Amino acid sequence: MLWFLIAGITAILGMFPLLFPLTKKDAKNNKVIVLSGISMFLCSWIMFYLTAPSLIYPFFGMPGVTVLVFWALIALFKTINDPRNEGFPGIFYLDPSLFWVLILGGAFIGRAFLGSDLCNAEKYASLIGKIETREWTKDVQPKDERHMRLVSYKNALYIAEKAVAKAGVMSQFDLGNGSLQKVNGNLIYVIPFDFKSFGTWTSNDQVPGYMRVDGEDPEREAPYEKLADDKKLVYTPNAYLDKNLRRHLISRYPFYDFLEAHLELDEINDPWWIVPAYKLTAGWSGKKISEVMIINPTSGLITPWPVDKVPDWVDRIYPSSIINEYANLHGSLTGGWWNKVWSGSNITEAEDPILIYGSDNRLEWVSSMTSSSGRKDSLVGLLYTDSRNGKNVFYHTSGGGTDSAILAAVNSNQMVKFKHLSGTTPQIYNIYGAMTAVVPLLNDLGAFQGVAIAEVQNPQDVAVGVTASEALHNYQAMLFRRGQQIAVEKGSSITKLPGVIDRIRQDVSQNGSTYFFHLDGVPRMFSASSADNVKIALTQVGDEVEVEYVDSHEPTVPVKSFENFSLVIETTPLNQQLQTIVKGKNDEEAERKSEASAKEKLKGLNPEELGALKKLLNEKE
Repeated sequence: MLWFLIAGITAILGMFPLLFPLTKKDAKNNKVIVLSGISMFLCSWIMFYLTAPSLIYPFFGMPGVTVLVFWALIALFKTINDPRNEGFPGIFYLDPSLFWVLILGGAFIGRAFLGSDLCNAEKYASLIGKIETREWTKDVQPKDERHMRLVSYKNALYIAEKAVAKAGVMSQFDLGNGSLQKVNGNLIYVIPFDFKSFGTWTSNDQVPGYMRVDGEDPEREAPYEKLADDKKLVYTPNAYLDKNLRRHLISRYPFYDFLEAHLELDEINDPWWIVPAYKLTAGWSGKKISEVMIINPTSGLITPWPVDKVPDWVDRIYPSSIINEYANLHGSLTGGWWNKVWSGSNITEAEDPILIYGSDNRLEWVSSMTSSSGRKDSLVGLLYTDSRNGKNVFYHTSGGGTDSAILAAVNSNQMVKFKHLSGTTPQIYNIYGAMTAVVPLLNDLGAFQGVAIAEVQNPQDVAVGVTASEALHNYQAMLFRRGQQIAVEKGSSITKLPGVIDRIRQDVSQNGSTYFFHLDGVPRMFSASSADNVKIALTQVGDEVEVEYVDSHEPTVPVKSFENFSLVIETTPLNQQLQTIVKGKNDEEAERKSEASAKEKLKGLNPEELGALKKLLNEKE
């Protein structure tokens, strides 16, 4: 009904140059008017019904553009059929109805100009909202290795496709767009089936279920979740006619437009379509999410929710597309339009955001920010955006690699290249006190093959493991080798512990030999690599040793240093001198990083904290 009404209004307005001629020489031809009106109505109705255009845009968007096109065609038709233009004599007469085309066309151009970033730089830059700046290690708590997202979207599709054959619906439906979400404390991908074609839709008016893929364990099989008859998906993105999800939304809310839909599960695992609705703040641009539509996929019932009132089980309101758009508008227009096009001072660009499962059990978008005036792979900061409320936190970094630079470093690693693997979707976590990228490794088919971990500040150094646990141990050993000061959790410190070995075993893997040992009376295991600790290869039960390690609650910890007092090996003065030099360099590097960290902390202090610091310094003087 809506499209009939809009098509009718468009046809009437489109015939304006025919209904109201500007000169007496324009004779009304009722037959032409009737045929033109019917043609315009049919063309408009078919086009509007198929495309389901939103009416929020200036001049009602596509209907307004259609009226302009109709006017131009009528003006051209009348000009060609003007008797004065028969045979195209020396003078070419333009029909006066072109005057209306110029007026409407000028209005469109003027409205587009008024909505450009030239006139709205401050408005566009502020679409992202308030950005809070914080300190990384103080704010981002260490990530539990048991809840890292090791399954990328590509890998999730591979896992789902392998399991589809068991579902018995492969010939009738395709896998639709999946979404990452947290359900009952578990991170999962929900990938719904959708109709393959119009023929499939006519013979199957319901989608029977979805695939559920574990987001943390790539080895877990994806179950097919068959929905009950009263829960099956009727309204979907690939359905047709009135059951098409977008057409269903637009027909009831024509003065909104909608971002991409995704399927989420509530507390009792019932599926719902979540579709953010936006309005425009300037001309044809300036998208601002105003409401969230939650749609019952079976009945089609639409419930609009204000952004701040959305039910708690909805994990994601803001999609990656609008986060990326906001970040780039803010980065390019904060200094104004003239700064963007001329001086280019302090302009930043955002890479595509990546969704992570944060320490606070919330889904957040992480965008790597780089300077447009520097190297494109050099990181200037990380922008964290809450996927539910859109709140932003920015963390400054003194260099480091962007997502693309980290992927390039991982893919260049010898072990990764040798196995013909590739990294995907780096996720930034606080691991051992360092800003760290965890990168799942996939083969050409998209199957999970391991984990690579790289420190963001030094992405050229990559630790690789078959499992996350192995990669983490290798990563910690790598940090120790470089003299990096690490902290597994708040309040931890480097500890030296003497003891007697009561158990020791060698583990040979693709990364070399690692020795696991236990000290009598100490409630944890230790690991040490023979490459970094030569004496470990000859150590046996009963030897008196001293280990240096991070004092944490982890059950197994790599050692920073290992000394076997029962195994005395003479060393040359040259080796002693070399060890002293290496230790001095490590200490110097640790001191440098400590100073850099202190400077970053000072930048993040608020006025009250600065006042307290000044008072403390004055008292000490």
